[in-house]
Amino acid sequence: MSSCSTPSYSSDVAIAYEYTLEAVESVLRHLLQSVQAVMFKLEVLDSRLSSISEIAVHNEKEEVLGHLWTYLGGNRSKLSLFEYNLKVLDSVDQYRKASLAYVEMVFHTLEGMQTSVEQTRRVATGALLVEPVSMETVLDMIARGAQSLKMSNSRRIAVASRDTA
Repeated sequence: MSSCSTPSYSSDVAIAYEYTLEAVESVLRHLLQSVQAVMFKLEVLDSRLSSISEIAVHNEKEEVLGHLWTYLGGNRSKLSLFEYNLKVLDSVDQYRKASLAYVEMVFHTLEGMQTSVEQTRRVATGALLVEPVSMETVLDMIARGAQSLKMSNSRRIAVASRDTA
């Protein structure tokens, strides 16, 4: 065991020591590079998470502030505009209903006129076949038909105006 002090043994130990230190240093450098790469990736991830968090907080904050602003009356102009547009749509609906009632009234009036014309034609045709009718009788029939049309038209107008009111 006294041979430990020999120069060759000391140089072998020194070489092994140097070799081991170089291996440890190489592994440490590789580990440091890996750790730096992981740290960089974590910084990128942290930055992205921070951006996402800021966006989420900002959106939540905007939503809460929007609700608060509306509650405090800050959106009165927008709400007023929405209410005005709703009233316009309601009035358009009322005009549509009134127009429909008017068109229905005109339709029924025209149907009544068509019926009256057909009846007048039947009466006139039948009268012509039986015996000649005096001019006074024809004028009287026309006057009665016109009076009947006026009365039925007046009733339809009254019904239509009552329905639209």
